[in-house]
Amino acid sequence: MLDAPLVTTFYGYDVSRLPKQKPKWKERYEQLFTRGALFLVEGEYMGEQLAQLGCLPAKIRVQRLGIKINDYPLKVRFLKEGGALRTLMTGKFKKRIYRRSN
Repeated sequence: MLDAPLVTTFYGYDVSRLPKQKPKWKERYEQLFTRGALFLVEGEYMGEQLAQLGCLPAKIRVQRLGIKINDYPLKVRFLKEGGALRTLMTGKFKKRIYRRSN
């Protein structure tokens, strides 16, 4: 509708488990790979996995999720009266499974 390229990001489960656990997703991915212009993954290995699912390697690009914190040195700053406070927050959400040892 917008006449814009379709860009899709993959992060892990959607590549490693979903198409294996639910075969209907293989068909859906085939359609997506045909229609999509670009597919972003977090690393080379995930790109290889996406290619094995049928995505053309020429449509796959690696987009790193992390940043090099040394590229952003700490700068002490002071809020001016009436000024706006701007913050940047980052985080990592990770599922952890805790098991009791018996």
